[in-house]
Amino acid sequence: MKRFLILSAVALILASCEKVIDVDLNSSDPQMVLEANLPAGEDSLWISISQTADYFSNDPNPVVDGADIEFTDGDGNIMQASPMGNGRYLVMGVKSMVNRTYSIKADVQGQITQAESYMPPTVLLDSITFEYFPPNDFSDASYSINVAFQDPPDTINYYQIVVRVNGQPEGDITVFSDKFNQGTYLNLPLFGYEIGQGDVVEVELQSIDADVYEYFVTLASIVSQTGPPGIAPGNPTTNLKGDIQLGYFGTYSHSSILDTIQ
Repeated sequence: MKRFLILSAVALILASCEKVIDVDLNSSDPQMVLEANLPAGEDSLWISISQTADYFSNDPNPVVDGADIEFTDGDGNIMQASPMGNGRYLVMGVKSMVNRTYSIKADVQGQITQAESYMPPTVLLDSITFEYFPPNDFSDASYSINVAFQDPPDTINYYQIVVRVNGQPEGDITVFSDKFNQGTYLNLPLFGYEIGQGDVVEVELQSIDADVYEYFVTLASIVSQTGPPGIAPGNPTTNLKGDIQLGYFGTYSHSSILDTIQ
């Protein structure tokens, strides 16, 4: 089941006052969903297409095969996605580099949609450290993860932080901007992870574009109103243009640090 990605309290730590976004929560008929994400340095792109299930149903979302998808790289080269079955499509021979804009165009059962995404430059993580909090009358022992890096000046940057514990994703994905902290050295404490001595923790800092950031912000708004079961009956703000309005196409650059809790 696809996990909803929720804004964490780190947005408050950054003192970023984001606008409140109203999301239409009216019920709707099943809709197509297109999702694709391209990291820097990859030579292939996976695209998935499915259809929303009834919001109150526990059934998995139906997958959609038979789509015709074109991918255009940052140099204007057009490549056709190959169907791989189970609603998955693969583009091979991708040159994934920063400071490029990439696009896709899809014909899904006569529904035409397209999207583009700019891949920002990489922002390097400086360090990750761990702070131990002993148990007390209100909570068990826990650790926070402190993430430090230099935010670039002169431009608004948008980020995701992904945490993996012993190779597995852990907790919610955090998204935030440097709108009010541009060009500063950031030291962010992350809480709520089930980690302890001996765990291997990887923190990945992803630089995303404004459209992908807005998608996750509005998705978090929907989840906060409805809870996470199934597909929420509202549409996050998407960079898809055309007949399909659920999902997104994103690109990102990234840096990561791996460390073991001693």
